[in-house]
Amino acid sequence: MNYFKILFLICFISFSHQSFGDQETFYIEGVDAKKELSLSLLEAKKKNSYLLLDFGANYCPDCRQLARLFKTREIKEWLNKHLILLPIDVGMSHEINRDISRKYGDPVKSGIPSLVLLDSSGEMAFATKNGELARARNVEKEELLAWLKLNLGPLLK
Repeated sequence: MNYFKILFLICFISFSHQSFGDQETFYIEGVDAKKELSLSLLEAKKKNSYLLLDFGANYCPDCRQLARLFKTREIKEWLNKHLILLPIDVGMSHEINRDISRKYGDPVKSGIPSLVLLDSSGEMAFATKNGELARARNVEKEELLAWLKLNLGPLLK
């Protein structure tokens, strides 16, 4: 009987480690997001570039998928050509850094991931207000790139 308990425990620990231990971290928890936002806005102003705020959390499969897609060659090249990307962690409760979200119309209230596009002076040019990316886990890179070009492209100078 003890043999089965030990075997079960070993299997459980192995599964838990594989499922949770290897998870990528895209949204850095505990970082001073206000400071990062200020620094990113200074960089955007200096480069006369746009700043894309990506509100999300590491537990969220849609957020992780969106962050993975942002790192694909095609999308990363398009983003780098047009803007600076700043991931902002909202945590499990969606209340971490909520003040930043509220400053830009609180797109987080409609779900995560949420995006806010700021121009080089820090003025909001675009925000996802209706949970447009709430099913990002089902999106392929071609679809996301087309969505970015359609929704952000016309705003980028």
